[in-house]
Amino acid sequence: MPLVYSEEGQELASLFDLKPFIQPVETGNHWCLVSVIIAVLRLLALILYFVFRRLKRKKSPPIPLSSFEEVFRNLKHSRGFIGPETTNEFAILMSNAIRYYLQREYNIRIISKTSEEFLKIFDKSVKLDWQTSSLLADILKYSDFAKFAAKIYSDKQQREIYVKACNLVRIIERKKNRQYHNIIEQKSKGGKN
Repeated sequence: MPLVYSEEGQELASLFDLKPFIQPVETGNHWCLVSVIIAVLRLLALILYFVFRRLKRKKSPPIPLSSFEEVFRNLKHSRGFIGPETTNEFAILMSNAIRYYLQREYNIRIISKTSEEFLKIFDKSVKLDWQTSSLLADILKYSDFAKFAAKIYSDKQQREIYVKACNLVRIIERKKNRQYHNIIEQKSKGGKN
């Protein structure tokens, strides 16, 4: 901002025999306007920073569960329905958990099938050993009796079926892991030759 000598200041200086002093005269308030604009832009940038940071945090998708984790979560939920008065609910939840697990694991459409159709399709497409096949048949037979014949099972019988369902999943997972490790060994042996 330029400083300008005023005439009044020179007259006063001659009266008192003083040197003329510089009296500033305002030529504009541009610096005030510029500082207000800068402050507003900083505030806007700060607001945008927090808004985008919050949006970025919200967009992270949940980590999907593996079929093994999902079936055990569903089986654990069904365990809450163990009791003679909730036999039907327990059987439906447990049967659905096993069916969804096997459908997802082996990519076979078996959810809407009856137990007999389910076993036939599953035995044809997936070669099960006797132990796994009998566990699966027991679970399906139990759930059919509870759902369609309205048979009421004791707590002990329901816990036994729950343990069988958990064992079935563990057996299938062990077999899957063995097959996976066998494939890796074969590839590593084949790569060395």
